[in-house]
Amino acid sequence: MKKILQFLQIFLIVVMAFVLAEHFSHYLQTLITSQIRQSGIECQLTIKNIHTLTCKNIRYHQKPLAKSLSLTWRYAPLLQGTAYIENITIKDLNINTLLSIQLSQNKEQKSSKLLVKPFIKKAYINAFYSYKGTHRLTLQAKDISLQKAHISSLHIVSPYAKVKAFGIYSNQTLQLQGDIEDLTYQMIRAATIPFIIQADPKKIAFSLIPDKFFIYNYRFAKNKITGKYNYQSLFIQADTSTIYKKSQAVLHIDAIYDKTLHYEANATINNERYNIPINPLAYQKLYAYIKGDLEQTDAKIFNQFISIDIKRQKDSATFKTSPIQTHDLNSSLPKDMYLQLIGSANPDEQNLSILSNYVEGEFSHAKKQIQGTLEFKKRYKDFHLPALGPVTIEANLATKSFFLQAKNIILEVLQKSATLKIDDALCLAQKHDQLLSFSCNINHLQNLTKTISQIYPIPQLSVELAVNASGEYSIDTQNFTLHSKVQPQNRVSPLEYLEYKLHGNPKQIILDYYALLLKDHGFYATKPSIIELKNDGIYVQEFWIEDKVKISGFYNFSTTLGKFQIKAKDYRYSSIEGDIRTKIDIDAQIKQNKIETTGTLTLFGGVITYSPKKERIVKDEDIIVIDELQSPQENYFLKNVAINIKIDAKKPILYKIPDLYALTSPDLLLYKEFGKQLQLLGMIKIFKGVYHLPNQENIEISSSVIDFYGPVENPLLDLHLITRKDRYIIYITVAGELENPVVNFDSEPYLKSNEILSLLAFGTSSKSLISAALGGDKLSSMLSNLFIKDLVANFGIKLDTLTLLTSANRIGFEIGKRVSDKITVIYKNDEISTLIIRYQISKKVESDIIFGPQKSGAHLYYREMR
Repeated sequence: MKKILQFLQIFLIVVMAFVLAEHFSHYLQTLITSQIRQSGIECQLTIKNIHTLTCKNIRYHQKPLAKSLSLTWRYAPLLQGTAYIENITIKDLNINTLLSIQLSQNKEQKSSKLLVKPFIKKAYINAFYSYKGTHRLTLQAKDISLQKAHISSLHIVSPYAKVKAFGIYSNQTLQLQGDIEDLTYQMIRAATIPFIIQADPKKIAFSLIPDKFFIYNYRFAKNKITGKYNYQSLFIQADTSTIYKKSQAVLHIDAIYDKTLHYEANATINNERYNIPINPLAYQKLYAYIKGDLEQTDAKIFNQFISIDIKRQKDSATFKTSPIQTHDLNSSLPKDMYLQLIGSANPDEQNLSILSNYVEGEFSHAKKQIQGTLEFKKRYKDFHLPALGPVTIEANLATKSFFLQAKNIILEVLQKSATLKIDDALCLAQKHDQLLSFSCNINHLQNLTKTISQIYPIPQLSVELAVNASGEYSIDTQNFTLHSKVQPQNRVSPLEYLEYKLHGNPKQIILDYYALLLKDHGFYATKPSIIELKNDGIYVQEFWIEDKVKISGFYNFSTTLGKFQIKAKDYRYSSIEGDIRTKIDIDAQIKQNKIETTGTLTLFGGVITYSPKKERIVKDEDIIVIDELQSPQENYFLKNVAINIKIDAKKPILYKIPDLYALTSPDLLLYKEFGKQLQLLGMIKIFKGVYHLPNQENIEISSSVIDFYGPVENPLLDLHLITRKDRYIIYITVAGELENPVVNFDSEPYLKSNEILSLLAFGTSSKSLISAALGGDKLSSMLSNLFIKDLVANFGIKLDTLTLLTSANRIGFEIGKRVSDKITVIYKNDEISTLIIRYQISKKVESDIIFGPQKSGAHLYYREMR
């Protein structure tokens, strides 16, 4: 508005310059008379001839008025009452001095009664005006009289713009039209602004129609500005639209300047849809109403979701939003949540209050210092934010420092460093030019996860780990490096050691190396693993395991589809469980939550030294189940994983533990459908083997087969065993299912089954073979419960229950004989021999009477019976 007034003022000066110049030229004609001295004007007058007059260094009351004035006239028109001036030239006319000339009323009246009227054929005026800089103008006109004039050109050059115009003066009305070019005034910029001005003794009307102009970075287009000035009040109307990035506003402005400024404005703001989690109807269309003057402004921005009231009074302002229902903005936010913002500002201080039923906060900004507090009232989803306690925030804009403190959490950011402390975990960061280095030391990861879980539920660690990490990040290139070590703080941790180093950028991560020791299993890689991060997903170019196994593939976030390949030409797995060489060729496809794996494992030979767990209870279908088994819960593996992997061997595999030796060859299919249990199909051939019994004859294993038809835990057996006792060769054949096998005996020389069992049980030694077997966990690990039940039954004992037990590196057993409907006699031999008489009182209540060398007594039990 101020700029428009300045240009209007310049246009007014032009008009006055023209009018006064006309009077001035008429007044110069009177300089020949004695009245020149009385007007206050002085100059060096030179009359070259009767047609030419020159006046230099013209001054008005000692103030410079013009550098020179020259005119040429004709005498002949004087006979017709006209002073005909051929041309007039005025150089360096000082408009400031010109405006100060005061002609008396008598002189004006006398001038208007002159019988000779002036007429100027051509006029050239070069002038300047001083107002916040020097404004220079050049006026060329022709056919000038008291009633009419043609302005050929008007050029104005000011510090803010250039003006080119032309027009006509007729019947005391001046009309100009032209362009304002290269406008630059404070925050306003415009290349070209066409204008039209019409001025008469009562008013000045103008119209500006710029194609576009800029205020700050806002571009205004489709502009039309009109106004009137009656020499006392200025009336302006403006219609425009502005586009800033993805926003467009259409404005209509009405303004009146009458010693003070009053204005009203209406705006409609349209925003494009943003990719943000806010209801687009909340911001795509807004309305604004503004009303005010130089002292006060009231504004309101609103739509159906939000309303903001803004008030300005002199140098202070306040704003207040209506209570915002946040669920209307984002449906994932709680339905009962509301938010309201209240703020105030003056040149010295700004304040902001946050009111909500979920969080409250107070912030203030003064002298480049920001201070505030936040207090959370309710949980938000899984975030238990009230556990943070009062949160204190401080910031210094001058030193670029920031400080945040909550319960067990301290964050401090300085100009070139930052510190984060959670419990005793400490992370540091330092900035050097464009390089950011950081380090993190966590002595008790278990305590750290416990503290974080009070705010957000994360998995709790059952073991204590120490983590050390360090790295660098380049701000300009976004490249980073990271080196980390993880070590357990106690012996119960399955993770024994982890170390890795990686580098990359937001688009690619390269794992330089890693070393992992987990439950006596070691994994490492010195070949770089390359992972690309794209907008649509993760692309694994190569991920190495022990520099032999290569994993590659991709996973798409939007489609939830993925495909990975696991390949190795000759991978050697070596640990305390064995040493195996294998070729791996496996494909895995991911679709949503489903994973389907197919491929082959081809074994090139090796040795397996894995021993089964020593502590277990093996049950068959005749065992009394005391506690009812719980049905297995459905888990992710059961529901979402399908497997089809073939396992075969090019060379035999040696199964070797201290007491057992067997040469085997697998030909298996590991198979699983979605929602079904894992199955094993195929067979394991046993070429030969031997089982060593301490102080007893060995058991030889001849050509045998274990067939798998589905359930992993219950294969079909075809085992052929040979042992020697005294002068007899005893052949044992085990066939049928693992859980219910059929055991046959034969011998050379021939013996009956009872004689073979008697020989095996008692023999000639004080310690029989069966007692040795029942006391040797290695035999049980191989034969499990394959033939114990039939072995004991062949002694003529019909058992109702039998359970094979292990404890303290030895095998024991529990056998029972039901003597009536309610009484069962049980003999238990594990660490000691115990006799138990079990009496069933009811379906769910029974008692045990125990007789043993170390303890005896009676117990009453409530049991869920099968």
